[in-house]
Amino acid sequence: MNGVLKIFVKVSVSIFVVSLCVSYPCFSAYTTKAPSVFFPQPLFEFDKMVEGEDLLHDFVIMNKGVDILKVEKVKTTCGCTTVSYSKEIPPNGEGKITMKVNTRGYGGRKLTKTIAVITNDSRNPESILTVSGNIEKFATITPQAVRLNGKIADELRSVIKIIPEADYPFSIVKIKAQEGKNIKYEFREDKSVSESQSASTSQNMGKTYSVIVENIKKDAGFYYDVLIIETNSKIQPEIKINVMGRILDPNAQDKTPLSRAGINGNNGTNLKQDPKHSEELKKKFEALIKQAQEKQKSQEQKNQEEKKDEGQPNKE
Repeated sequence: MNGVLKIFVKVSVSIFVVSLCVSYPCFSAYTTKAPSVFFPQPLFEFDKMVEGEDLLHDFVIMNKGVDILKVEKVKTTCGCTTVSYSKEIPPNGEGKITMKVNTRGYGGRKLTKTIAVITNDSRNPESILTVSGNIEKFATITPQAVRLNGKIADELRSVIKIIPEADYPFSIVKIKAQEGKNIKYEFREDKSVSESQSASTSQNMGKTYSVIVENIKKDAGFYYDVLIIETNSKIQPEIKINVMGRILDPNAQDKTPLSRAGINGNNGTNLKQDPKHSEELKKKFEALIKQAQEKQKSQEQKNQEEKKDEGQPNKE
């Protein structure tokens, strides 16, 4: 009888423990030394922003566990998003993950960007944070990128039309190129619109601009550059336009077609495509773009550091 009673007690205790773990999953977590990640608001929705403004948002990250929570990595989905974050968070403590998004190129669209936060919480190792909202257009730019494709001695040029939005008027101050070795460029105000208006309204309203870009490369090859258009707007002091060129030697046998050759008014001739050669050129061109983008990013960081130094008091 005593043996039966002991078995009954053991079974009852086992059932009780299993039921407790099922009903209260946090019970087992807190009986072991482990971190527990928690985000009070993993989604941030904003009303609207203007294209060119940087979206900056802090997500609160909390540790509900009894061991140190370590943020091991934060993965972004594109180059327009950067992050900074607290590396370690003590039990019952909190930190922040700052997400910065460049809104250039998203005018007139809804922007949605996500980041993945990787932590040492074994039960929830990856958390997704999202920012989302509407981006108002700052200006209408046509085309948004320039392609100068053709043969040596062809006249390759493109005209970019820039029309400021009525709610965000601006004037173009000057224009420059990141490299400038293979293109020449100029801008002009299209007088036909502003001359028909009174002097009081034409100063900032109703202006349109034309930016003329022309190839000056005399030998075969391809290149990547960035036009930097400086404005008097505090919202977007610079407008950046990518310029891509591909110049062919008419006497050489190039088996890759001039992609989108007719877009900018050039008269290149499509040739038979060699997939292997096309892939090689694509890789070289992507490497050029990456190199130029890294140089541009480095220059922007340098400019930001110089501005910080200018704002600091002189210790001498």
